[in-house]
Amino acid sequence: MDFDRIRAFIAVSDEGGISAAARRLGQSKSLISKQISDLEESLGLRLFQRTTRSLSLTTSGERFYGRIFPLMAELNDVFEEVTGEAGEARGHLRITTPVSFGLAVANGCMASFMTSHPEIRIDLHASDFHEDLAGRGFDLAIRVGHLADSSLIASKISETKMLVCASPDYLNHQGTPQKIDDFGDHACLIYANAQAGNRWDFWEGGQLVRQRIKPRLAANNGDNLCMLAEEGLGIVMLPEFIVAHAINRGSLVRITGPWTLDVLGVHAVMSERRMMTWSLRLLLDHLKNDIPKRLKNLLQPQTQT
Repeated sequence: MDFDRIRAFIAVSDEGGISAAARRLGQSKSLISKQISDLEESLGLRLFQRTTRSLSLTTSGERFYGRIFPLMAELNDVFEEVTGEAGEARGHLRITTPVSFGLAVANGCMASFMTSHPEIRIDLHASDFHEDLAGRGFDLAIRVGHLADSSLIASKISETKMLVCASPDYLNHQGTPQKIDDFGDHACLIYANAQAGNRWDFWEGGQLVRQRIKPRLAANNGDNLCMLAEEGLGIVMLPEFIVAHAINRGSLVRITGPWTLDVLGVHAVMSERRMMTWSLRLLLDHLKNDIPKRLKNLLQPQTQT
């Protein structure tokens, strides 16, 4: 059996088309198309249902994928590990991360990983939307917050706290909230992509309190909200990794009271149809070791009240 044909088959299945598979493998569309045709001819099976607009697996194709994928994943891992033992680990990984998390945490993590593994190439994509991992050819996504039920494989890396903050100038002029319902009388700056809309979640006495707020401004990026809060426009509720630097330099003040806030999980997420290569396993191990340290040391000791 020609392994190049099988790799082409897996790439076309994962990417949903010849063009995307060719980009993933760094080969021409004509070569990928020929490899698929040759594989179908050698098996005596039609593996794909072709239309002018789409390419999908037939029943035989689904069955073949289900049997061959784990075998190829194991074989690919063996090749990477054996060649890595003779020198540096090699590979090409596509990673997606939320924009603010990338700036505050993931960029430094990737830099330290690539310093340790100079022969591994990474494409780092920053987006606050949940990308289609298989469809876009991503090996791994870093996601912060609640994970929707899906067929994706998730591995928890760490946690990050939500904080409520405002500038000293805002609090001097408008006062500091002392209890949860006080937030309803303040100007609040909200994250536009959040499902909660005009409500913020607090916990008091073990009970969830969903406080209605008055959004003064909505933005689809946490760093924008942080900077606008520093300008005195209102109160923000954001993850610690976004506001930590502003708190450390004194341009934001953490607002505390008889409540607690959500703790968000930080996860590494992969498609169940993505091979766990040796280079990807090395990255996952590095994320689990490095990211908790970076999140733990964001706030200076005097600001951790």
